[in-house]
Amino acid sequence: AQGILGDGFVGMYIYGSLADGDFNPLTSDIDFLVVVDGEAPFAPLRDLHALLLSGGNPWAGKLEGGYVPLQTLRRHDPAAPAFPCTNEGKFYMAQMEDDWAIRRHLLRKAAIVLAGPPVEDLIDPVSPEALRQALRGFLDNWWMPMVEKSPGVPYRLDDAEYQRYAVLTMCRMLNTFYTGDFVSKVAAGRWALQALDER
Repeated sequence: AQGILGDGFVGMYIYGSLADGDFNPLTSDIDFLVVVDGEAPFAPLRDLHALLLSGGNPWAGKLEGGYVPLQTLRRHDPAAPAFPCTNEGKFYMAQMEDDWAIRRHLLRKAAIVLAGPPVEDLIDPVSPEALRQALRGFLDNWWMPMVEKSPGVPYRLDDAEYQRYAVLTMCRMLNTFYTGDFVSKVAAGRWALQALDER
C-alpha cells in the first residue's frame, strides 16, 4: 500500500475485534483503515488485493477496510466522494455511509497503529448521539430490507450463522442506545444477558 500510494500514504490501522481483544479466528474479519492524502488510485489497489487473494492465504478474503482520504475521515460526511474499499474478497468504490460513524468511533477507541500518527489525531470525537443516529440509519437502510422476505430471494436470516450474527449485532445496537458507546459483539452479548429480560 505504501508503495502504491507513495507520498499520499498517511497511515495504516487495524481496529475492530483484532484490536479490542475479542477476535475469533473462526468468524472474525480483519478490519483495517489506510488513510491517504488526496485520492487513492483505484486500479493499482484493486490489483494489490487481487494478488493477495490469489496467494491462497484465507485471511486475504477476510480483509474489510478502506483507503479513506484524510479530509473525508475527520468527520462524518455522507456527501463526501467515494473511496476504494474491500470486503469479502470484493473491491469497489463506496460512500461514507452510516456505519462509518461507528467505524470512526471504534478507531478512536482502540486501534493498532501499523504505520503513521495516532489515529486520534486524524478523527474528530464521535458523540453518543451521532452513534445512535448512525445506528438508526443502519437499521432503516440495511436491516429492515433484510428482515422483509422477498419471493425468489434467499432469506439470509434462515442461515444459523447469520442468525447468530444478527442477534449479536442487535445486542450491540441496543447497548449503544442504552450507553452511548459501541462495544464488541462478545461484550454486547454479555451485557444483554445481564440487562435484558428473557424475551
